[in-house]
Amino acid sequence: MKSVVVVVLAAFLFGCPGEAPATEGEGEGEEGEGEEGEEGEGEEGEGEEGEGEGEEGEGEGAEGEGEGEGGEGEGEEGEGEGEGEGEGEGEGEGESTFCHRDGDCDATAPADVCLFDDPDDDGFIAGGACGVTAGGSGAGSACADGSDCDRESCFQGLCTKLCVGNIDCPSTMVCQSNSFTLAGPTARGGVASICVADPALPDTACDNDADCTSTNRVCNELVGAQDFTLQCGSPGTGAALGGQCVSESLTNRGVCQSGLCDGDVAGMCTEACTSNADCGAGGLICSGSMFDNVDGGFCAEPCIADAQCDLVAGRFCSVRDNRAGNGLDTVCANPPGPKVFGELAGSGLECQTGLAISDRCTHLCQAGGCAGPLPTCTAVIFTRPDGGDQQLDVCVP
Repeated sequence: MKSVVVVVLAAFLFGCPGEAPATEGEGEGEEGEGEEGEEGEGEEGEGEEGEGEGEEGEGEGAEGEGEGEGGEGEGEEGEGEGEGEGEGEGEGEGESTFCHRDGDCDATAPADVCLFDDPDDDGFIAGGACGVTAGGSGAGSACADGSDCDRESCFQGLCTKLCVGNIDCPSTMVCQSNSFTLAGPTARGGVASICVADPALPDTACDNDADCTSTNRVCNELVGAQDFTLQCGSPGTGAALGGQCVSESLTNRGVCQSGLCDGDVAGMCTEACTSNADCGAGGLICSGSMFDNVDGGFCAEPCIADAQCDLVAGRFCSVRDNRAGNGLDTVCANPPGPKVFGELAGSGLECQTGLAISDRCTHLCQAGGCAGPLPTCTAVIFTRPDGGDQQLDVCVP
């Protein structure tokens, strides 16, 4: 069996302006060191008004009594109209619909909640009306805008709702007076007490989402200067685990529900993990982090050939460090470079697969596919993350 040393194993790049780009590679059988830059890494008035109409009716009645028997009849009729229309209409509408929190709606209907309301259509909202939501996520869920939320209001990346005290909010939120806007074709908003993110939540280190469930967060916040670890952060919005995404940084709450996207060209929404069980039932495995300076595991799609990378278009079967098991995993990855199989390359960072040998882009060949300038499938020595050799079949000259 012929042994050849692989040139470069690459991951896609991340980093902030001014920082050195993240790289990963191998030369002479040893992996090069790459670094990742910091991740961007009143009371309701209608009721009172109604009572006022009633009193006015009584006044007409009194005036009629002074005119004689016929007038007396008119007066009594006026008295009936005033009391019936004023008190009935005003008290009924005000007491049954106006609310400041969901608890104010308990007596109306079991499904009713306190929705933001603008009864006079002036665009300004200071309270709510009991009703049924039209769908969307509840308070505390991640959102891009109000259309993602059941109350049509997204505040600082989280769905919100009306409240009177902290008890009306999810455990990770507090009740504060704030200005807000609602989703819709016309501008609507106001100032009221709403649920907002609790600024006093502790910084909690994590390895997977289970470490963050007690505070309704997920494991997605990168912390550190040059070497990064994870801590609990707010959930994101967008695609689910395994969905397509594009992001210049690993942490991105705008494109993935997990808040983690692994690619800037053909990225996949991933999650922090410590075992395959953390990656759900879709066949994903818990692999390495893609970066020398990011600790932890992340869900990935396993493969032995490019054709198996079908969750997200444009990904290629590559090799990734798995520090937890001191091994190398073959998984689908975002292409670090544009060059295709057999094309001349100075390093794997220039290749779609992240792999280069003998100055040419190559790929794994357990499923075949060697041709042209790299016609032979041969076991090639790779170096494990914490030392030792591991052989993988790669196309060579």
